[in-house]
Amino acid sequence: MTMLVIFGAGASHDVAQMGNIWSTPTSGSLEHWPAASPDEFRPPLTPQLFRGALIDRLLDRYGAASHLIHDARMQVARDAQAFEVEKFLANYAGSSIREDARAVLATRFLLRDYFWACTQYCLSQLGPGHANNYAGLLGRVNRWCRPRNEPLAVVSFNYDLLAEHAFGNVMNKRLEALPWYVSDSDRLLIKPHGSCNWARALYTGADEVRARYIDHVTAAQAALREWEWTERHSDEIELVPRLGSGALPTVPALALPIEGKPGPVCPQTHLDALARTLDGPLSVITVGWRGADDWFLDWLGEHTARLRARALICMAGSRAKDDGHQLAAKLQGKLTDCEAALHLEGFSKLQTSTELAAFLED
Repeated sequence: MTMLVIFGAGASHDVAQMGNIWSTPTSGSLEHWPAASPDEFRPPLTPQLFRGALIDRLLDRYGAASHLIHDARMQVARDAQAFEVEKFLANYAGSSIREDARAVLATRFLLRDYFWACTQYCLSQLGPGHANNYAGLLGRVNRWCRPRNEPLAVVSFNYDLLAEHAFGNVMNKRLEALPWYVSDSDRLLIKPHGSCNWARALYTGADEVRARYIDHVTAAQAALREWEWTERHSDEIELVPRLGSGALPTVPALALPIEGKPGPVCPQTHLDALARTLDGPLSVITVGWRGADDWFLDWLGEHTARLRARALICMAGSRAKDDGHQLAAKLQGKLTDCEAALHLEGFSKLQTSTELAAFLED
């Protein structure tokens, strides 16, 4: 039996064991990031992607995205329930207007910095730290898998690095290059949408741009000045160890939440490694994932067509019940004989829930 744990935006939003940490005043600050209140560093849910003072401060760096951000906020103010960020960004991504295309690129740089800042804050002494809900769940699931010699695959659709740090700490793995994410056949980390520390080198003409800039901000601004470079970038994804000095101009290797986006950003070798682990009955735990990635559900169905499956779905918020039932229906439509249980009180309460205890007893 393979254990598959899938994290969506709701997992990082609920990363802290104690939710009130986000309302606790602090006078601390982080290197490279403008000062902001603790709540500004809380990883957002997708509909909240462009809200907050930290986004405004990052627009000082990436002003080319300002009209896109303003447009999104106006649409939310007009009808928050009707606003769908995936459709909104699809309109900009499909635009023939030069400045709109540049705004989409600037948004990728802005989100790279935003989620790197969220990661740094969450893992610092100012935030939840390393002993967070990701580490708790992965530690508990690993204890279930090891005695049974069962493989554990973790799939995170989030740009932040919270899953990486928890996975590395629990499994004693150093993720210093992309092949290391799948170097152990029975312990895998897959990031289909890419990550804030993944990048592709830029080319101008036939030459790779290797000129170093004073820091990651000026390197990104150089790329934005010549945004056509993004059509001539390497297919090879590099791991950026940290943001700071001596930066190269690169394009962030992360997929914006765009309706109808064609598929994964991660290397095909990662998906191939995941496919090789799916050779027996499947146990699936999802946390804060709505299942909006149809291509992944199709891929999962194709690679588990004859395997029995069971699922535990963790959701939170006012739409938890509806979202949970919709995801259960999607999984049952793709997986064979899939029994689905729901936990509707969020990531923090999942750890001590009767639903998780029952799931790990089977």
